[in-house]
Amino acid sequence: MTTMTATVPEAHNNFSRIAEQVCRSGREVVVLRHSKPWVKISPVGSAQRRRSSRTSWRP
Repeated sequence: MTTMTATVPEAHNNFSRIAEQVCRSGREVVVLRHSKPWVKISPVGSAQRRRSSRTSWRP
């Protein structure tokens, strides 16, 4: 299985679609900046999802 990748502009313009794909497939997506790995979008595990559903993240 190969790692899925997206560039920063692709991830920015298609974030909802990428997030849905990650959630459905369970596969990570590596976001590339200047052709180098920059960040990773990954699904939250079920145990962590239950724990994090009690609190929300606020910037």
